[in-house]
Parts: sequence; structure tokens; C-alpha cells
Amino acid sequence: METILPVEYYSELSGVMVDSAVILDNIKASLTNLYVHLKKHKIDICLNNVIFKWLVTLFFENTDESIYTPVMDSLLLYGDMTLYKASILILYFEEKEIMKCDNLCDASIFFDQNLRDFKHKKFSNYLLSKDIFNLNIDDINKLRAKKFPKIKENIKQINEFESKKKKNESGTTCNIDWPY
Repeated sequence: METILPVEYYSELSGVMVDSAVILDNIKASLTNLYVHLKKHKIDICLNNVIFKWLVTLFFENTDESIYTPVMDSLLLYGDMTLYKASILILYFEEKEIMKCDNLCDASIFFDQNLRDFKHKKFSNYLLSKDIFNLNIDDINKLRAKKFPKIKENIKQINEFESKKKKNESGTTCNIDWPY
């Protein structure tokens, strides 16, 4: 797998976070109405969580065998572009149903339960087609390179915060001035 996905993909999850962000950018470009709807109703965070799960588990989480099997086949044959295509394809096929969600609760239920039952006869064919959604690996790699430093910085800040938190739990005093 490490020949297909970068080492940091799983070691610190920075690759997964970068790809989640890039997929959201591609959804914004490819499925504009869906993206606007999710933003309008403040349920885009649900989608981000689902995409994160898909990438961490290579689509074994929250999808049916008819989805994750062709994803794995395509990933091994064609590389990481498969992850982008599969994410956008599932959302493309389910767009009408997702558009019915207008609050966080409905979206959470939909993404956690309904996508598990998602099946589409032509999913494999679409996944293997080359020109779907005008995705281009060079453009994706540029977006990755652009987003990677920010995500690495966020991870660093989280790790520093966790380190301070652990020191505070061990009996030392906290030097953070809280604004309240």
C-alpha cells in the first residue's frame, strides 16, 4: 500500500486530512449545488467526517461490498486517483437524497446509515472511466502541495496542545491565560 499512498498517509494521518480537504474542493467544483447546500445548512462537517472515514478505511467503512471491492481493485490498478473518484461518485449518485438533509442530525443519520446500503449497478464502470468529473492528477497534486503545510501546522499545534494538557494532568500548573 505504501507504494500507492504516501507514508504519512496513515502514520500521522496528514495525508488523509490533505486528501479530505482536496476532495471537498473537488466537490465544490464538481457538485456545486450539493456543496452550497451543505454549507448553507452547516452540515459540511458531516461530509468531511464521512470522507475521512472512507479514506482511513479505504471505503470499507459505511459502504457496501459492491462499492469497496471495485474501489480496492481500482486503487491497486490505477492508484490514489481512485479515492477522489469514488468519493465524488458516491455523492453524485446520492446527491438528491443528500439535498433532503437540512440539519446536522438528518445528515449524520444519512451518512452513517443510508450510505451503508448504497449500491449502484454502474459504479464500477464510472469508477474506471478516465474523464469523470474532469479530475486531473496534476491539479490534485498541486492542491495537495498547497494544503499540506497548513495541515502539518495544524497537527503540530494539536500535538503541542495535547502535550501541555498531559503536563497539566500530571500535576503541573497550566500557564495558559484563558480569556474568561
